[in-house]
Amino acid sequence: MVSGFNDNTFRPDQKINRAEFVKTIVNARKLFPLALNYNNCFKDVKNQWFAPSICLAKERGWIKGYGELFNPTGEVTREEARGIVTKAFDMKEYPADVLDDSEKLENKISRGQAFQMLYRVLQL
Repeated sequence: MVSGFNDNTFRPDQKINRAEFVKTIVNARKLFPLALNYNNCFKDVKNQWFAPSICLAKERGWIKGYGELFNPTGEVTREEARGIVTKAFDMKEYPADVLDDSEKLENKISRGQAFQMLYRVLQL
C-alpha cells in the first residue's frame, strides 16, 4: 500500500503531495484502476503514474480540483486530508481521534502523519 523512494528511504517528515496522498487512499481501498480507463481527468493529470488513482477518486467524488487543474505536486492540507478520507471511506463525519486536531486545518501534513491517519481509519 505504501512505498518509499528509490534510495530506500521513506522520509516520514517530508510533506505529502496530493498525487501521493490520493494514490495511497485508492490503494488502501484495494482499488486498482486501469490506466486505459482512468486518465486525462484534469489538464495536469494525463497519463502519469498517479493518473488512474486521481481519475478514479474524481469519478467517485472523493476529490475536486482547482477548476480544470488538480495540482498533483501541491502539498496536502489537514483539511483536504480530512475531506478525502471522510468521502473515500464513506464516513458521515471525520473521527476526531484519527489525526491530532490540535493543529490548524490549513497546515500541511507529512507522509508520516498521512500514513498514521490511514492506519487509524483502517482500524475503525
